[in-house]
Amino acid sequence: MLAFLQTRLGCALAAALAVAILTFTVTARYYDRAAEVTALKSQIAARDFDIKMAQDAAFAAAKRAETLQQKTTENQGYVDALEQELAARPGRDACRLTGDDADWLRRIK
Repeated sequence: MLAFLQTRLGCALAAALAVAILTFTVTARYYDRAAEVTALKSQIAARDFDIKMAQDAAFAAAKRAETLQQKTTENQGYVDALEQELAARPGRDACRLTGDDADWLRRIK
């Protein structure tokens, strides 16, 4: 067998085999790296999507908090006005609620 490798044909076949192995190794490594890059790009896209969803949720929550704060302020105004109205009534009338008072309470949401 060693004698065959010392011939020109043997050397050429050995060189061709070495080139084929090197080519296969380089190509396999290239495709492994390409697959890794694709996976990382996918992970980055998923992360960016998650960040966008979190930002949108935070914006919606801030908007909802602002709306609730405005509603709370408005309702507190109704409560304060009713309290003043009831305090202005003489004696035991302050404890009696009329239909108008009930309507006033219904406006609080």
